[in-house]
Amino acid sequence: FCNLTSLTSLDLTGNSLKALPAFLFQYINLQTTFTLRLVLNDIEEVEPFAFSAADLSLTSLNLANNRLNFIKSYYFSRLIGISVLSLKSNGILSIQSRSFVVLAWLIELDLSDNCLFHIQDTHIFSGLYSLRTLLLSDNVIGGGSLIGPLLLLLPSLISLNMSNNRIERFVLDDYRVAAPQLELVDLSANPLLKEFRLEERFVYVNLNGNRMLKKFTIASSSRQYTKLRYLYLGNTQIFSTLKLNL
Repeated sequence: FCNLTSLTSLDLTGNSLKALPAFLFQYINLQTTFTLRLVLNDIEEVEPFAFSAADLSLTSLNLANNRLNFIKSYYFSRLIGISVLSLKSNGILSIQSRSFVVLAWLIELDLSDNCLFHIQDTHIFSGLYSLRTLLLSDNVIGGGSLIGPLLLLLPSLISLNMSNNRIERFVLDDYRVAAPQLELVDLSANPLLKEFRLEERFVYVNLNGNRMLKKFTIASSSRQYTKLRYLYLGNTQIFSTLKLNL
């Protein structure tokens, strides 16, 4: 890719790419921002400096449906201008600490439909100060995951989707100041979820399909007033097991 100075979009979907080599965009000489789609390839590795020379120009990167099972800390180490990153459907098993630390302008991160189990290293999300949307649906995230400390690192987060996982409890406790702008919470289809606590700032809460849910409470400081407008409790056996302490 040489001297494509006016390029605004590059789509390499549906090829057989297996790796992104170093200095892939070294001679592109971009003078505009651009988006890059690498969906439905066989990418297993992103070499250091793969995005060198495009670090400021690249605003959206879609790597969905590849084979990036392990996200290494240097994969995105130069993408300081990116605002949207999709790693959906990669079979991701683990993410190295501080893998997104330079992505200070990232607004949306899609990690849905992977194989993430426990999120115990909260520094995975260090540096994501502008992140507004975090998609973690369709993984196998379980009860040992540190949701409260995780949210503490995401001061701009508005929407959190953790539907179809194995979360057992969503209570912020000592981390109630975390993610102060969080309004939309989707925890639908978490068959092991037993307890949920509503925070004052939540506007939209989806708990559909959580048949083990037994306890729904409102945070003590929020009993006089909440912003809640949409609450979904379908298929929760609400009349037989759930007590609403409203």
